[in-house]
Amino acid sequence: MRSRTRENDGELISEQFTQFMLFNDQQEVKEGLYSQHIEWVMLFDESLRGLNAGAPVEFRGLRIGSVEKVPFSKPSISDGFRATKLPVLIRIDVHRVFAKEQSIANGDFKALLIEEFKRGLRGTLKTGSLLTGALYIDIDYDKNAQAYEAQGFAGYDIFPSVPGEFAQVQKQVMEIIEKFNSLPLNDTFVAMNDSLQALQKTLNSAENALSSVDKLIAQEQMQSLPAELQASLTKMQQTLDGFTPNSTAYKNLNDALVEFEKMLGEFQPLLQQLNKKPNSLLFGKEQRADPMPVKGNK
Repeated sequence: MRSRTRENDGELISEQFTQFMLFNDQQEVKEGLYSQHIEWVMLFDESLRGLNAGAPVEFRGLRIGSVEKVPFSKPSISDGFRATKLPVLIRIDVHRVFAKEQSIANGDFKALLIEEFKRGLRGTLKTGSLLTGALYIDIDYDKNAQAYEAQGFAGYDIFPSVPGEFAQVQKQVMEIIEKFNSLPLNDTFVAMNDSLQALQKTLNSAENALSSVDKLIAQEQMQSLPAELQASLTKMQQTLDGFTPNSTAYKNLNDALVEFEKMLGEFQPLLQQLNKKPNSLLFGKEQRADPMPVKGNK
């Protein structure tokens, strides 16, 4: 910046060689504040459609980095379409994770992340917008994560990753389809067909039996059975009505039972005597003792 006097605008009185960094927009200004970062490579075996450079890298909803290049490199001719995993270059900003007042060396920060990898810290693809299909990388702990093994790719350390939600659902669907295809469906359908044919024969037999029953019921002899059965039930009811407590037959039977009970009462002493002495009917109730001679008087 140069200053000139009012007297002579063309005369230079001072020079300052101060340099200023210019940015295109405010977003670049914010990104320039996070100059300390570590770059990693993530390998994904699923579609990267919707994941673009600049997409956020988040930890439980908080941005801690950005996606730098998608894909980081393309497969070689020798690999061709057989390459199962596609590399993505990301950066983790140190001061997006920790407060700006705190300082940590990149080596220490990398060692800290590696310890978290051993505890199950993994990256995964997630959908950021259902309308646009944009993806982002979410970092969180996975309870079912496999043991961490340090690996590298093209001079970068690999940030371990796990399949995304859509990939997991797709995998489960494919497993279900494979199990379904492995079922003996042909044998099952043949057995079902045989069972249906047997069931059809049974239904035909039942239909024939019902037809025979209908013909039997339509006969004149069967038509008269309900009337005869009703008459028999009426006679039975009349017979039972004759033995009600107010009927004559019931009273006569009751009087006969009373007389029979009296007669049994009269026979009760005789039965007791026979029980004690069975020969009492022949020798009488009591036997007198044999006579004894009496001594005479002098």
